[in-house]
Amino acid sequence: MKKLLICLMAMAFTASSLCAAPKKKGNNANYCSSGGKVLNIYSYNDAFQKVVTDDLGYEFPENVTVEWHTISFFDGNYLNTLKDLLNNQNKLSDDEKIDLLIIEPDYIKHFINAGYLLDVKKDIGLSDEDMKNQFQYTKDIASDNNGSICGVSWMVTPSMFIYRRAIAKEVLGTDDPDEVQAYVSNWDGMDHLAEMLKGEGYELFAGFDETFRAFSQSKKTPWVVNNKINIDPALKEWVEHSRKYTDKGYNKGGVCWDLTWMDGMSGGRNIFAYYGADWFINYVMNFSAAPGEWGICMGPEASYWGGSFVCAAKGTDNADVIKDLLLKISCDEEAMKKLCGNSNSIPNNKAAVKTLDEEGYTSEFLGDQKVMQYYYRQADSLRQTATTEYDLELNNLFMTEMKEYIFGNVSISVALENFYEAAYKEFPELK
Repeated sequence: MKKLLICLMAMAFTASSLCAAPKKKGNNANYCSSGGKVLNIYSYNDAFQKVVTDDLGYEFPENVTVEWHTISFFDGNYLNTLKDLLNNQNKLSDDEKIDLLIIEPDYIKHFINAGYLLDVKKDIGLSDEDMKNQFQYTKDIASDNNGSICGVSWMVTPSMFIYRRAIAKEVLGTDDPDEVQAYVSNWDGMDHLAEMLKGEGYELFAGFDETFRAFSQSKKTPWVVNNKINIDPALKEWVEHSRKYTDKGYNKGGVCWDLTWMDGMSGGRNIFAYYGADWFINYVMNFSAAPGEWGICMGPEASYWGGSFVCAAKGTDNADVIKDLLLKISCDEEAMKKLCGNSNSIPNNKAAVKTLDEEGYTSEFLGDQKVMQYYYRQADSLRQTATTEYDLELNNLFMTEMKEYIFGNVSISVALENFYEAAYKEFPELK
C-alpha cells in the first residue's frame, strides 16, 4: 500500500503519469510495482544481466531499484552464499531479501528440495497457456516431486553431434547434415562409422567420455531410489560402450576439457566429432576453428549440456515484477527471437524457434547451415524425469572410477566397489 501511495503522489506532481499501468504486462510498458522497492537478483556471472538489459532491453518498473549481485562460483562460494542467505531469508529486511536467483541445472534440485523456491504458476502467476511453448525438458528439470515448476529458462542447450565437414566428405562422400545423420542415427551405425574412420586414419572422438551425457540422460530411473544408490542400465551400457571405443582406438583417450580433448578442435584434425550445445560451438569451438569446418546433426540419442534457470525465492515481495520479467524472457515469442539475434542463444520457445527456422536463420560458423530445425527436434525430444539433487556428484564419481576400468587398469568389480565407497563417503545418508 505504501508503494502504491508513492506512485499516486508522483502522478499528482507531474504532468504525465509515470506509473501508468500497462495494457499488457510482459511487453516492457512502464508501470509501478505494488511490491517491494528493491529487487535483488543473484547470479554467478553477468550473463543474465546482459540478457535482460542489453539483449532484450527490458525496463523494470520505475519505482523499483534493481540490485545485481554477482558472486564467484569458485570453490562453492556462490551456492554457499545463497544457502546462507536463503536460510535466513525471514530475518532479512524486505530490501535485503533475495528475490531472484540464477541456478544451473546441476544444482536446481538442491534448492527445490530445500524449499527455497516458489512455484512459478501457483505463487508467481504464470499459466499453462503462458508456458505452452517452453520445451518440456526444461520444465522437467525445474519441477519438484509433485510437479510444481520452480524456475524457467530463457534458453535451451541440446547437445548436437558436431562433425568435421572435411573428414565427412572424404570418408562418407558427403557433409550434408541429413546424410551424416543416417550414419549416426543409432549406436550400431555409430560403431560402423567409427570403424570406417579408423580405417582412414581418423578417430571418432577425442575423449573417452564424449557420449556420457547421451547415455546418462536417457536413463529411466534416478540415481537414488528409496535412499539407495541405483545404477540405471543406461549407465552400465555407457561403461561398456566407452570400453569398446577405447579398446578399439575409436577415441583418442582424452577427458573433457583436457589438452588432448581441446587439441582435437584445432591442431588434432584427425578427430571427427564432438557432442556439444550451441554455447560450446559459439564460445569454445569458434576460437579453435575457421567458419565452415564443422556441421551439426542430431546423433543417436538426445541430451543437453548446460543452461541456466531463473528462480523466484520464497519470501520475495516482488512477485508482480518477477512475473512480468519471466513472461518476457520465457513466454514472449518476439522477445525470444530478439534474444537469439542478439546473443545466439537458442530460445526456450517453440514458436520462436520455428519462426527463426522459417525465416532462414543460419550459423555462419557452421558453414551457413540452417540449424534451428535440428535444435528444435533435439530439444523437443528430450525428457528429464529421472533427475535428482545427487546427479552432479554421482555422475562425476561414476566417470572417475569407471575410467580406470575403461582404460583397463582395474576390473569392473573393483571399479564398482571404488565407486560405491566414494559415493557413500560423499553421501553417508545413502545406503
